[in-house]
Amino acid sequence: SYKVAVKAKAPVVPIAILGSSKLKNKKFFKKVKIDLYILKPLYYEEYVKLTETEAGLTTALGLKVEEMINECIKENEGN
Repeated sequence: SYKVAVKAKAPVVPIAILGSSKLKNKKFFKKVKIDLYILKPLYYEEYVKLTETEAGLTTALGLKVEEMINECIKENEGN
């Protein structure tokens, strides 16, 4: 939940894990490449501007993080 971050006015650091779906059909000891991307932090001063109301802030923040992760996926497909 983003509510804690919003209430604490803390930064939110989006993380994208690419390739984890490959683990579904693999045997326990088989190696699988998984990429972990730690994205640019969103600071309170940035994400507070996403909406006018505090109630909508957690939703807007969630959508922004999702957008950042989807952008990361598009940039790194096929790597």
